[in-house]
Amino acid sequence: MRGPVGSLPPAVWIDWFAQAGLDVVWRVYGEPAELTAAVPEDYSGWFLQLRDRLGTDDGGLMVRSLSVADGLTSVTISGQWSDVALLWRVASSGLAALPGVQFSCGNVAGAGAEWPEYLRRLPDPNVPLETDEAGGVDDDALQPTARVSVGAERGPPGEG
Repeated sequence: MRGPVGSLPPAVWIDWFAQAGLDVVWRVYGEPAELTAAVPEDYSGWFLQLRDRLGTDDGGLMVRSLSVADGLTSVTISGQWSDVALLWRVASSGLAALPGVQFSCGNVAGAGAEWPEYLRRLPDPNVPLETDEAGGVDDDALQPTARVSVGAERGPPGEG
């Protein structure tokens, strides 16, 4: 996401999840929930997690980076697909709805308006992933990371 500093406060994320009917909280890895008001302006390294999973999961959806350059803000989110698929979809949909968004995920990049089509091609978070003969899932292939940039008249992230 790109925009003025402070244009993506922690409460915005909580609102996106609430609109989707999810009770999500901020946390540091392995720690209990924090009040949204206590989350710092730079919440790089913080996680979003369903409140009811706090006791069973140390992480959640990670805000891998939140940076400011040239007056614009960029955010990168990531997480293990089997653990955070629903959170990833809601957060990335919220980001994609911001004006002027540009995104990249792996070798896919484009404008926010194209993001819903990309999300439709990802596995359904409500359907178990297929397993191999040994009963394992290639979860390493399902660790999406999205870098989202908003507000700039630029090409996909990494160009310019």
